[in-house]
Amino acid sequence: AAHLAVDITLPSGTRLVGTVRDDGGFRPGPIDVTVSKRKDAHKLISWLNVMALTAQDPGPEWQAVHICPATNKAGASGKGFSIDLPEPALRQERAIESLELVIDLFRRGQREPLPIFANLSWALYKDNNAAGTWSNNFGPADGTDEWNQLAFDHATADQITSLVIPSDDPDGSGDDRATRYAKHLWGDIEATAPGVRITW
Repeated sequence: AAHLAVDITLPSGTRLVGTVRDDGGFRPGPIDVTVSKRKDAHKLISWLNVMALTAQDPGPEWQAVHICPATNKAGASGKGFSIDLPEPALRQERAIESLELVIDLFRRGQREPLPIFANLSWALYKDNNAAGTWSNNFGPADGTDEWNQLAFDHATADQITSLVIPSDDPDGSGDDRATRYAKHLWGDIEATAPGVRITW
């Protein structure tokens, strides 16, 4: 694998510097393999890698692939993320917009704990069972994480999904802070990287 340099100055003036791996193949970009099932964090990592590579060099049709065990059967399951836009300039513009969103969330998170969670946020975005991702009798959940408990004072799922939205939060849908941030972040991910399922 090659490690490609990323050095981007965004329109806001923020400079991003680092590297992203390129594992080659018929589509350029990183390939990650895990022995655990696919988690929301894997989607986020794949998305960020594609955004950084595209903002740096929009010419190639970058794709980040994550391979994990298949669900309920032998073998592997693969899913790739790419920007589904035909023109390089449009891909770069979209990637820069997404990176600006991430930088904004990072800076907000430096000032206060944001209600963005490993499992709950995706459930809120998809309007799935949010309570089950916050409190789970059969294993770890967002509400049992010690840092979440510290940051949000051992809040229940109902309390987390009733947080009042202050005036300086991002615009968007959602009647509470946790839902607003879930739709703000995951909505952008879904819009920029709809996903290409790869089968073997």
